[in-house]
Amino acid sequence: MNILYTIDKNYIDIMLASIYSLVQNSDFDDIIFHIVTLNFNSEDFDRVKRLLECFKNVNVNFYKLEDYPIDEFNIPSWRGSQIANARLIFPNIINDLYSIDNLLYIDSDTIIRNDISDIVEYSNSAVSACKEDSTLKSYYIDKLSLDKYFNSGVIYFNLDKWGKLDVEYRLKDIMNCNNLDITYPDQDLFNIMFSNDISIMPNRYNISVYPFLFNNIERKLFYNPKYRQMGYDEIMNEKNRARILHSYGLFNIKPWCNTDINPFSEEFMMYMRDFNKSYTKKELSTLKKIITTSPILFKMLIISRTYLPASIEEKNRKLSLKLQKARKNKVIN
Repeated sequence: MNILYTIDKNYIDIMLASIYSLVQNSDFDDIIFHIVTLNFNSEDFDRVKRLLECFKNVNVNFYKLEDYPIDEFNIPSWRGSQIANARLIFPNIINDLYSIDNLLYIDSDTIIRNDISDIVEYSNSAVSACKEDSTLKSYYIDKLSLDKYFNSGVIYFNLDKWGKLDVEYRLKDIMNCNNLDITYPDQDLFNIMFSNDISIMPNRYNISVYPFLFNNIERKLFYNPKYRQMGYDEIMNEKNRARILHSYGLFNIKPWCNTDINPFSEEFMMYMRDFNKSYTKKELSTLKKIITTSPILFKMLIISRTYLPASIEEKNRKLSLKLQKARKNKVIN
């Protein structure tokens, strides 16, 4: 199995926890990791190599994003970086794909809970992905003019068929549109470019925190089919068969943050401390500390956003992105 990660220096430990869980829980005979990196130094490469050398039948290839002119596509950055966008043009970065039939892309903020070797059942389509369970219909229908919307955190590619989609032309054509208005660059572009080409994989291969965060009544409020493309029964069926846990959403409160509000925290830290016992959880911002003080109120805050008028939710989204950009610029400066 060939597996792709795209990662900047700040997420090395996070990616290693994901990789560690995958190797421990999957029944692949051989695994080749293809890792696109950003801002790595020699010590960073060595850290990844040392962990993977502990496992039999595991190999790794590195590709520096700095060596590829991704800026020529004019894709908006995500949190000040182009590394997330690398998944859109990975064939241009990885130069030996001719020997690979299928490739599985996985986000670094994932934990592989159970064997995923049966994902090969979805190898006949150019690209397969799981439906996004948290994005509101008002976003992808009204703003992006899409009838369905996929999460780009786990993608399975048939490289022969993918190569026939003329990805580079599609991307450049879309980026030349003057009225393009996207919020989540890599995911929105992935959906816009391949809206008619994506085959659906069950959400067990890419399930979010929300089915695990809420109780039954809360889930029914959150997974209201009027507002989201996944209903309560469908998401519960996938929750009980979960293979890949993906920590997206939740106001960006990750399992490695210093709080137990994220339902994946314990499982994530179990894998993290298997190979890095000294890992220290990251502190929350003051605002996030306040809103996570009461789990009940925190969950009600998340659910309430479902029922806000679309115009208010759009303002909230833009404010959130503005604050993220401001924090990123502050760190850089």
